[in-house]
Parts: sequence; structure tokens; C-alpha cells
Amino acid sequence: MRLEDIAATARLAGIVPGRAVTVLAAQMHGANAVEVTYQDDNGVLGQVVLFREDEAKIAPHLESGRPFDADPRNFRLAAEAQRIMLAGLHDPMLAVATELGRYRGAMLGFARTQLLRGQNRYVAAMREATRLLEAVAQDAAQPR
Repeated sequence: MRLEDIAATARLAGIVPGRAVTVLAAQMHGANAVEVTYQDDNGVLGQVVLFREDEAKIAPHLESGRPFDADPRNFRLAAEAQRIMLAGLHDPMLAVATELGRYRGAMLGFARTQLLRGQNRYVAAMREATRLLEAVAQDAAQPR
């Protein structure tokens, strides 16, 4: 990490061995040094001057493992795919479909109508997911 990239609120590893710290302030001293005021997870304040040779040991610290900087359209697409995949677990009409042999007369007609409506909802959801997938693929293909 470059010295110029160190700024307040950054979580960094490598300033204090074995621990991550939160930068409270960073002030450049010339082109090759930065004074960093930091606070560790225990609330202990500290101050250190870092030089160019220290850049290699300093890195951003990601506690949760992944930042939230991905394209939100990809998240929406994945969420929709997951929703469709799990729809059968929570679809009350699935229970109706498994017991169609027990229904007679008007009740059978009603059950079939409800199943057809569910099928139409599924097809519409699949079309929407396909449309989203094509939009994301088309957007990814465009040069930035």
C-alpha cells in the first residue's frame, strides 16, 4: 500500500504486528514519510511515522472477508436465481400438485387452475431472470 493511500477511517494491517488498527489521522511529511495516528481494537491510541520501505508490510484489513463493492445488478440476478430455486419449498400449490389424485369434480378444476397460475408465475419469473441475465451480459461486454 502506498503512503499516499493511507487516510483517516482506513483499517490497516501491518502497522502494529499481529493486529489491525483504525487510522484516525494521516499527515504526509515530505514525499517519503507519513505520520499516522491510529487506534487499535482495545481503544489504545498510537502514533507512528512510516517510510517508503514500510509500504510493503502495510495492507488494507478486511474483517468480514469481502467488501461490498460488486455490481448490484449481479447481486439482484443471483438473488432472483436463488428465489426461483427455493420457490418450490414455500409454494403452497406444490402440496396441491402432489395430491391431485385425491381431488374430484369442481375441486380438481380449481386445483388445476391454481397450478396453471403458479406455472405462469414461474414462467414470468424465468423470463425476467433471463432478461436480467442478458442485460448483465450485455453490460459486461461493453468496454469501460
